[in-house]
Amino acid sequence: MHVSELSDRHVRAVGDVVEVGQIVRVRVLEADEQTRRISLSMKGFAQEEELPDDDEQAPPTTGKKRKKPRRGGLD
Repeated sequence: MHVSELSDRHVRAVGDVVEVGQIVRVRVLEADEQTRRISLSMKGFAQEEELPDDDEQAPPTTGKKRKKPRRGGLD
């Protein structure tokens, strides 16, 4: 599996995402019988596992009000 298929986010080191011997869920992207290779991806699975159930949704957060407007004219 290529490092770009480990996560939707930037991966600095493979060990930050997976460990040796860890069981992971993957999606088969491609299977090439001639070269006997398969392409796998873990993208999307990590996010699915981190999402809370409908019953366990986190309460909405309220952002702090800015005292001064942002530079560049954006509010």
